[in-house]
Amino acid sequence: RDKFRVGSDTLHLIQQLVKAANRPFPADEYVRARRMHRKIIMHVGPTNSGKTHHALRALAAARTGVYAGPLRLLAHEIWDRYSRLCNMVTGEEQKVVDSDAKLLSCTVEMLSQHQRYDVAVIDEVQMISDPERGSGWVNAVLGTAAAEVHLCGEETAVPVVQALLQHTGDDFIVKRYERLTPLAVEEKSLEGDLTKIRKGDCIVTFSRSNIFAVKKAVQEKTGMKCAVVYGRLPPEVRSEQAALFNDPTSGYDVIIGSDAIGMGLNLKIKRVIFEATSKFTGTQTQPLSVSSIKQIAGRAGRYGLHAAQADLGGTATTLYPEDLPHLVKCISTPYSPLSIARIGYNDKLLGALMSVLPPNPPLHVAITAASYIGRLPPMVRYSSDNSQVQEACAFIDSAWTGTSNDDKLLLLNAPIPWRDTATVDAIKRLLKMHAQSSSVELLPAITGTGWLETMETLEKDMLLESQEGSSAKARSKTTSMTLLRLEGLHKVVVFYVWMRFR
Repeated sequence: RDKFRVGSDTLHLIQQLVKAANRPFPADEYVRARRMHRKIIMHVGPTNSGKTHHALRALAAARTGVYAGPLRLLAHEIWDRYSRLCNMVTGEEQKVVDSDAKLLSCTVEMLSQHQRYDVAVIDEVQMISDPERGSGWVNAVLGTAAAEVHLCGEETAVPVVQALLQHTGDDFIVKRYERLTPLAVEEKSLEGDLTKIRKGDCIVTFSRSNIFAVKKAVQEKTGMKCAVVYGRLPPEVRSEQAALFNDPTSGYDVIIGSDAIGMGLNLKIKRVIFEATSKFTGTQTQPLSVSSIKQIAGRAGRYGLHAAQADLGGTATTLYPEDLPHLVKCISTPYSPLSIARIGYNDKLLGALMSVLPPNPPLHVAITAASYIGRLPPMVRYSSDNSQVQEACAFIDSAWTGTSNDDKLLLLNAPIPWRDTATVDAIKRLLKMHAQSSSVELLPAITGTGWLETMETLEKDMLLESQEGSSAKARSKTTSMTLLRLEGLHKVVVFYVWMRFR
């Protein structure tokens, strides 16, 4: 103390912060699950190995059960499979078939830690290390109150999951699977020539604008119709597009999609073509990881979907020759074990830190204190503290003051595009209404944005075209500005519904 001239008050404050941020045994925070002796079964293997199929058989046979996955698309797919017995809850949608339904399908963030089940299936468990969403899988692995928990995903996740469960007393079993059909990388790319596209091809690209540009180019070059699948499409539309592609009589012989195609949807893909092997992450363009490449390419040659060619498997290649070496390298590279799991913040932690810090500390200060001072297990780290988190914290401090720590964390995790000014302004208006009254109406928040007017104009034109026949000339051109306005409306509606469900 004398050497560095640190006062006793400062040392005492630091000690209090360390104590408040200390989380050496995160599993103990999930009290209901710790009261149980659970059986954890990890089903691991590459895409198209049947691992999820085996887990879902256990779910179907259960008296009560829950499925949790990373995408609304996947939750909808499972709900559709068991719809007579199953309800669905995602951040954007609820489907209640029966209040006493024995099964529930949900996205992983909507999985309750208070409801007890006989069987739970947690899909894509390798996302436990994802910087933004990994905490949802940590919550699911440690906190799901089910007698039998099936974890499906890559072999990479086994060590970190095993470490998380080390002190829980749960039984832990690993079942490994091999790919059911072969996957090969073609010797050559398409060399940029879209006339080389064949029936059964899937072209993968990484932005909505690229998807539609590629669709237009392929249809012009080949005369083949293209189905489209990407993350923001409603599940019903995605299912319709998948059905068109899978139906050999529909005329839709090619499918174009984003990397969301790597998760869910049974598609009769014979060949996956990467339009690029790098992706813009929001701040920079980065090469796709080994895991992403393997998962996307693995959609080719799905077992049981090509009955006449079951033994031929699938192939993968790139549109341009410069991307082919990265694809070859990734497919041949063994998986590397995940090094960390991502844990989130909770209201108890936030409250403890804020009680120690000076009065009314900024939210980001408390989060930073937890990240830098808190003690966590060796393989556990906090969720990413990136520029968007900082923007979110500043927004909460300025636009949603006087709320509980629980509500602050709720908004921190809400689906808000922080860099979309028009959308954020509309959300501010919603939160202002919430602060003034318990009733929050959507229409006043979007008045003056032009979003509703754009949608109404488009709907009128579509109605006229349908009445006059498919040969009628479109009265309004769908411009990029039109799409931006519709996307803005969609984002605000998604936020509104997401908050309503909580």
